Amino acid sequence: MNVTIHQPEHLPWLGLIDKIHQSDLFVILDHVQYRKRGFQNRNKIRVAEGEGYQWLTVPVQVKGKYEQPINEVLIDNEGNPRWREKCWKALEQAYRKAPFWSEYSSFFEQLYQKEWQSLSSFNVEIIRFLIQAFGMKVEIIFSSELKLEAHKADLILDICKNVQAKTYISGIVGKEYL
Repeated sequence: MNVTIHQPEHLPWLGLIDKIHQSDLFVILDHVQYRKRGFQNRNKIRVAEGEGYQWLTVPVQVKGKYEQPINEVLIDNEGNPRWREKCWKALEQAYRKAPFWSEYSSFFEQLYQKEWQSLSSFNVEIIRFLIQAFGMKVEIIFSSELKLEAHKADLILDICKNVQAKTYISGIVGKEYL
C-alpha cells in the first residue's frame, strides 16, 4: 500500500496532487497544529503573463488560538465578509481564458458562493474535487480518526504502521523531518 500524508492546503500545489496520484491511500493530516502564514489558508495563483502571482487568502480566526489543530480552525466570515467574492473574481480574472476553464469554473464559482465555517472542510472539498477531476482512485482518511498522539517523524511512522503502509510517498520537505 502506497500512502501519502499531507495537511489540507488551500488550492494545493501540483506536487501534492502528484503524490496523491501515486498513492492508494491519502491521509489528510488534520489533527496537527495549524501553521499561521502557511499554505493551509492561502496560496498564490499565477496572474496575467508578466504580472507574476497573486495571493488568495481565506481569513481565519486565530487570535488566542495559536495551538489549535487544523480541523478546528474556523473561517472568519464576519471580519472579512467579501473574501469569497475576491477569491472567485481573482480566479476568474486569471484563468477565464485558460483551456478547460468552462469545464471546471462552475465548481469554483459554487465553492466560493457557499459560506464555509471550517477551513479544513473547505480545503478538503477542493482536494476531493481535484482528485475526481483528475480521475484518481484513492482512498481518503483523516488523521484525526486514527487517534494517534505522536509528533513529527514519529507521527508519520505511527500513521504508516496504523494503515499498514508498504511505501510512504513524501515530498522534498520530508528530508527535514524524516
